[in-house]
Amino acid sequence: MFRFFALGGRAAGYGRGDEVYKLDDAADYWVLLVDPGVFIPTAQAYSWLTVPDISNNIEGFRAETESECMGDVWTNDFEGPVFERYPELPKIKEELIDLGAYRAALSGSGSTIFGQFQMVSEAVRAASALERRFRVKLAKPLPRWEYFQRIVEEG
Repeated sequence: MFRFFALGGRAAGYGRGDEVYKLDDAADYWVLLVDPGVFIPTAQAYSWLTVPDISNNIEGFRAETESECMGDVWTNDFEGPVFERYPELPKIKEELIDLGAYRAALSGSGSTIFGQFQMVSEAVRAASALERRFRVKLAKPLPRWEYFQRIVEEG
């Protein structure tokens, strides 16, 4: 976890998050976080990915190929088992897409769902539609240079 924040900007985490690699900056989008108020213990979510008596090779968020690491084609291995047990979560993901997100996914092992929007107006409209039922937070990613500048200024 510390390594992710030490890198700043975008990063790809592999395995159980212990392998972290810096990705090219991208701050030309908005992120809407939707908290459905569901508690999913991380250890339990990992157990849903593990076949008994077999070492698991889960990846969490991963790209299918190395070239995809530079883009936004990611999958989250937790979505299958988590969505199966909490059917309201894929509905939120689908709603984010319907509201204009170009990408939506489960964050980590859950239960927060995030949507990425190119236009702030679409993100604000989606937030307004969802905040009646869920806690929502709209955020703008920082480029790496600005992230470090803020750390220095606040430190």
